[in-house]
Formats: sequence, structure tokens, C-alpha cells
Amino acid sequence: MGVLISIKFANRVAATTKEIKDSVYMISTDEFPDPMIVYSEDEIGQIKESFNVFVEIIKEALYFIKVSGKRELYKPYKAEFNAIIQNDSL
Repeated sequence: MGVLISIKFANRVAATTKEIKDSVYMISTDEFPDPMIVYSEDEIGQIKESFNVFVEIIKEALYFIKVSGKRELYKPYKAEFNAIIQNDSL
């Protein structure tokens, strides 16, 4: 029974690792992945949730850089991201 539980957990960790790896690759090719679906509140779920926030921060920062370069400064950067980064609350 313990072996089966270990195999199931190992497969879950491997699948999450592959999902994150694929998402990072997408970001490196200037695409953004869809948010990862979070099924649990354990460490794996927390990693997925944190990664989703990380992707949103990158998207928002890149958009802000693009509009700044065009001098379209009417859209403010989301202050909530500053609080997340400063408090390291992920």
C-alpha cells in the first residue's frame, strides 16, 4: 500500500514539474500559459498558485513597459503586486 501511495505522489510531483517547465518555456518564447488549475491546498497546490501569481506579475510588468515605451502612461501598475513582492507573501 505504501508503495502505491509513493508512486501516486511521485507521479503527481512529476506532472506538476512538467507543467511548470512547459509554462516557463512558453514565457521564454513570449507566450503566456493559461493559469494552472489548483486542486489542493498542500505544497504542490501552493506552488501552482504562486506560479500563477508570478505569471500575472510578469504579464502586467511587460504590459506596463510596453505602454511606457509608447508614452501611454494612463494605465497604472497594479499596486497589489508591489505588496506581494515586498511582503513575500507567496
